[in-house]
Amino acid sequence: MKIQLCYIKIMLYDLIIIGGGASGTGAGVYASRRGLKFKIVCEQFGGEVAQSGLIGNYPGMKKTNGIELAKLFREHLEFNQVEIEEGVKIEKIESVKNGLKLIAGTKSFKAKTALIATGAHPRKLKIPGEEELDHKGITYCTTCDGPLFRGKEVVIIGGGNSALEAGMMMAEIAKKVVMVNLNKEFNGETVLVDSLKKKANVDFFYKTQTIEILGEERVSGILVKNLVTNQSQIIKVEGVMVHIGALPNSDPAPVKKNQFNEIIIDAVGRTSNPRIFAAGDVTNHPYKQIAIASGQAVSALLAIVEFLNKI
Repeated sequence: MKIQLCYIKIMLYDLIIIGGGASGTGAGVYASRRGLKFKIVCEQFGGEVAQSGLIGNYPGMKKTNGIELAKLFREHLEFNQVEIEEGVKIEKIESVKNGLKLIAGTKSFKAKTALIATGAHPRKLKIPGEEELDHKGITYCTTCDGPLFRGKEVVIIGGGNSALEAGMMMAEIAKKVVMVNLNKEFNGETVLVDSLKKKANVDFFYKTQTIEILGEERVSGILVKNLVTNQSQIIKVEGVMVHIGALPNSDPAPVKKNQFNEIIIDAVGRTSNPRIFAAGDVTNHPYKQIAIASGQAVSALLAIVEFLNKI
């Protein structure tokens, strides 16, 4: 009796795009138009874009928000018949003959190249009370959870655009908003700062460090210290919204990174591995903006096409 052996052949893609945010979308549109054999894999489509608040600086969009922009991203990809596989977390990337093997649990993909467009995740305060009260009045995504605090008093910790956007959103729905900034001024867009300062229900604390988040079953306030006077005080609030930056989702990438764990790229997204490219907030580009992330991805995709044409 003959025994027939069955071999499962893994499809070899030209490209796997890891991430479904601004960078993934930008690369996906261009990859489709270039006729590449590729797909987008991501944990959740939209990434940090979907968690952004008011957006008024994306070219062609006078005023929108993260959820709506992410919806438009998906529609644009669907229009170009781009395959999107959600619920996939790439845990490891290995170099194999003629390409790369991308491993996600029991699932794997093989591709000639990969574009890492995984963005970043929120940085935590790492202070007493934060871990204990997580999801009990603390959020790192005001767009997601802000409506839960309608009519309540909240504090927003941070000094950049994400904190300012959160402040603008909460000023419209919360009873009172307290902005706690470690620095002497905000480093976000001037138009956002000026708009927020006009809100009657918003208070500002500058040069102020958050020491502890207070509460038993739920958040009841925060303990802060003024870095000029060295005096401490308790601010009573029911919600704490943390916006102090982000950390790159770069762990699976076997490429050179800087001291912040950001992937080091050149002007067109090339990394230390000639088959791996990167774009967006996961990289060492100094400015983290949606428009920059999508533009970087387009440059990287064109460099990928150039690479594929040479191999």
